[in-house]
Amino acid sequence: MKGIEDILYPLKKHYENSPLFVQSILGKIYRFIPLKYRVGEVYFEFKKLLKSNSWDSDFIKYYQNKEFLKTIEVAKKTVFYPKFYKENGVDINDIKSIDDIQKLPFLEKHHLQEFREEMVNPEENGNSLYLTTGGSTGTPTGFYYEKGVTRSKEQVFIEDLWEQQGYKNGDKCIVIRGGVISSDSNSNKFDKYDAARNWLIMSSYHLNEDTFMKYIERINQFKSKFIQGYPSALTMLAKFMNTNNVKLKVKIKGIFAGSENIFPHQIEEIEKAFDAKVITWYGHTEVLILGGYCNYDNIYHIYPQYGITEIIDINEHSIQIGEGELIGTGFHNNVMPLIRFKTGDIAQVSDKKACACKKNHMFIDRILGRSHEFILSPSNRKISLTAINMHDDVFANIKQYQFEQFEKSEVYFRYELVSPDADINEPIIVKALSKKLGDDILLKVEKVNKIEPTKRGKLQALIQHISE
Repeated sequence: MKGIEDILYPLKKHYENSPLFVQSILGKIYRFIPLKYRVGEVYFEFKKLLKSNSWDSDFIKYYQNKEFLKTIEVAKKTVFYPKFYKENGVDINDIKSIDDIQKLPFLEKHHLQEFREEMVNPEENGNSLYLTTGGSTGTPTGFYYEKGVTRSKEQVFIEDLWEQQGYKNGDKCIVIRGGVISSDSNSNKFDKYDAARNWLIMSSYHLNEDTFMKYIERINQFKSKFIQGYPSALTMLAKFMNTNNVKLKVKIKGIFAGSENIFPHQIEEIEKAFDAKVITWYGHTEVLILGGYCNYDNIYHIYPQYGITEIIDINEHSIQIGEGELIGTGFHNNVMPLIRFKTGDIAQVSDKKACACKKNHMFIDRILGRSHEFILSPSNRKISLTAINMHDDVFANIKQYQFEQFEKSEVYFRYELVSPDADINEPIIVKALSKKLGDDILLKVEKVNKIEPTKRGKLQALIQHISE
């Protein structure tokens, strides 16, 4: 039995644009429907499988091989894959095991844009759910999920991560992300109760010196043990709390920070303010790779049950350890399989073999960012924003900062102070950043009144106008 959640998903915009009292009534009705009818049997079956104790190295290899071959069988039914592979000198019928995966060419974003409909399994007509990525590179991409399956399994994985801090489906949660809450353009309302999920949604777009205490008051009133949000938004609020010695009246058990790259100094700031551990993860809308941050060893574990994760160097050669681009093959979409998809995300794969948490899967030291999230030097040296991270008090009175690059020989650094009269030593910032950037990049510093978030309420740490 498939759940009704994906059936209702196309109506989500209508629900979100309806008056708040209508949302409240409909949300409460929906939440009282038993979970098995909302998310379907797939959710429970896969949750049971994921929680089982059978995930030793032999079972993982067996499971990945089985799921990979199922994905290949689906790909055979599409118009795109047999033709695409033949053009690249591969007969899809010769793929007999996961060991053959490196025979296959890489799938890139432009393939999704040009051949999306040809990549759909024709046997799954009427069983698809259309979505688009957020378009972080400026080019949103549309694709299809398998209705009643892809999102249900995704929910299982995310809840598996959150459960490390005691979260259970249906628990109260504060959510600080996204843009304007009210459909009324004249409204200053910055939060609303999502009765369907038992979440208090708070707009990250409205966070500023005038509203910080209002946000804190609402968090205290709602009495949730869990907070979810964009790292940039959580850091802003945490910095205010730490600077002004503001403490919550409620005990927070877990902070879930996602949808943006997160840096060590942000985790430190957030954990200090809320006195709770931060859970973060790496993933993307295409549902191919998911890595959860482990607080035991400060490292990401890649879920082998989610898909096949590969990493390639600059010459597109597969590597086991070191820095490279993440390549993903998903297991949970029989409508539109994505095989060896180049994510554009750069990561540092660890040589670590075991972790105290016992999840001894692929280990990622750091997610360095998207390919467009690097500052480029005249010699094409890539500088990750994680390398810009400062471990001292250089940025002590800076609320937010943003880089922008138009030419390889220079980069702009714009910063917003925590308050108009905050004290800052700009020459020290220039010296510290210039040391990180190198001698071949001129740093131009500019103080601004406000760094504007994106339409989704995120902070864009680098606006990159250069393509390699």
